[in-house]
Amino acid sequence: MAVRKLCVKCKKPEESKRGSVCQCEKPEWRYQMDVVDYSGKRVRENFKTKKAARAEESAYIKAKAEGKSILNKKKGLEITFNELAEEYEAEFKHQPSYLSYKKRILERVKDAFGEKKLSQITYLDLERYRNKRRETETRRGMKPTASTLNKEVGVLTHMFNKAVQWDMIDRSPFDGKESLRDKENNGRLRYLSKAEISRLLAKCPKHLQEIVEVALHTGMRRGELFNLKWRDIAGRFIYLTETKNDEPRQIPINKKLAEILKRIKLRQWRVGLQSEHVFTYRGNNISDTVKTAFGAAVKRAGILDFRFHDLRHTFASHYIMRGGSIGALQKILGHKSVNMTMRYAHLSNEFARNEIERLADLTDVTQMSPGQVDRDARSAKSLKSLERETGFEPVTLSLEG
Repeated sequence: MAVRKLCVKCKKPEESKRGSVCQCEKPEWRYQMDVVDYSGKRVRENFKTKKAARAEESAYIKAKAEGKSILNKKKGLEITFNELAEEYEAEFKHQPSYLSYKKRILERVKDAFGEKKLSQITYLDLERYRNKRRETETRRGMKPTASTLNKEVGVLTHMFNKAVQWDMIDRSPFDGKESLRDKENNGRLRYLSKAEISRLLAKCPKHLQEIVEVALHTGMRRGELFNLKWRDIAGRFIYLTETKNDEPRQIPINKKLAEILKRIKLRQWRVGLQSEHVFTYRGNNISDTVKTAFGAAVKRAGILDFRFHDLRHTFASHYIMRGGSIGALQKILGHKSVNMTMRYAHLSNEFARNEIERLADLTDVTQMSPGQVDRDARSAKSLKSLERETGFEPVTLSLEG
């Protein structure tokens, strides 16, 4: 257990017997308490004064001796949002969704609520945060989508629900209030045509091209792709255990996908790379870091309004247009409800136009002479005379001479 002076900008101490120290021109100092609590968990907290850090350290030592949680002792009035965030991160950082988006959201909400006491955070504060985020432009000069905002609201709601379960507060500020989630436009189904797919693959660097190819042949989510390991592939199936809804599923491997996976494995073998991950870059497994490269490839290909997740839409749309069933697609995509899959039961305008051309000559009238029309009419009348209730009367040939 100890208290040390630490710069919160570079996360390095003022002095150290071993390792690097802070080199910032204008360091922002805090006093970090570093203790192990009653459950054996390491706890680090920063304070503006050394006195405050020492006092907190003493509280942890006393709580540990009594076999109690310091959070229970501080319930309500003293627990800060940052403390809740640290507990939340420790509990859920193993989830695929943590690296996918929760980590970024936690950093953003910590900046917004930070050292504010949980008991002082109201529904109005949360609503103002959501409204402010609506108007905040991203680095690309665009405003956050409803889906992005809803993920942030979802994380905040989950955090406060956990705070209640962990006895940090008595009631969540969300309880009994109107939902802060925005209505999402789930009707968006942007997918690539075959020509666009060819252009995109041609503009992707090699490591990204393989990711895109596998995505187009499987419909896997981004996090599932980056977490894909060789042990998840057996026979003619990909077996996913870490999924968005925590339900395992199997994805069939077609002939082309098998060739792509063999090509990746062969290249890793040739360079002596022994990686458990399927997708690597310069010897390291690829995490959620292809957004910039993918955006650049899309731009170079001259493709508009297309995001990485739309590769999943592309797979699903082409699967249906080639005669695949909704039931099978639901299993491949891992949708809990078939309603989610039903939005793929459509055809593109171009595809529908080409198919409807099959009926173009349905009502075409063949040009016939008046005599030919009369003969066809008499033939039809003769056939009518042979018709009975049970069908047509067979023609009987007489054998008498």
